Amino acid sequence: MSQSEYQIPTSKNSSVDEVIIRDQLNTIYVDQVNNNEVSNQSELAGSVAERLYAIADDLNLARESHLNSSRAEHAATKTKIIKYIGKFLFNNELSSSYNEIITERELKIEEGEIGASIFGAMAPNERRAFFNDNRESWFFYQEKTDASKIKHSITLHYEVKPEGILRVSNQAGMQCEMISGKELSDFIKATEIYYSRVKSAIYKNKDQSGHNLAA
Repeated sequence: MSQSEYQIPTSKNSSVDEVIIRDQLNTIYVDQVNNNEVSNQSELAGSVAERLYAIADDLNLARESHLNSSRAEHAATKTKIIKYIGKFLFNNELSSSYNEIITERELKIEEGEIGASIFGAMAPNERRAFFNDNRESWFFYQEKTDASKIKHSITLHYEVKPEGILRVSNQAGMQCEMISGKELSDFIKATEIYYSRVKSAIYKNKDQSGHNLAA
């Protein structure tokens, strides 16, 4: 992989995503970062961190709600099966309707696939994932197989801190550093698009009470 691949790629966002980023989500700091218009970097870092903490907190609530719903559906299905068994005595076909419980890991894998799509189509020899893991952590993973069938991969861990975003890599010799400029704005855009697409595709912008969540 080239040195340029040691940072998060530019997101291939659509015009709809741009509207979400610029208007609905009010991420004005993206332009400020790109144009070096920020005089108080500490204030900017705090604004970015607060937004990312809010995104992660809402995603965590959405996952919990989704998992609770899965458990409830699983329990309801199990109850129905027990009733059927009591009536029909071990009908083997009944087990086919016994839904498995979704896990948090499976949800994050699904989110990671949606995150991967932010950066455009993947090559046949490429695997990619981008996802939020917890309040302080985002991960970007990319793997490519060369002509000799050798796999080359990189994992970037973005740690959200009040003073900025720290990029940590598994690449030997790659320095851990606070990101800035275009890399920071690309990361911000990617997290916002991820949030919008994941909520729409998996969690349907609903909280536990069924009310719409403002992005």
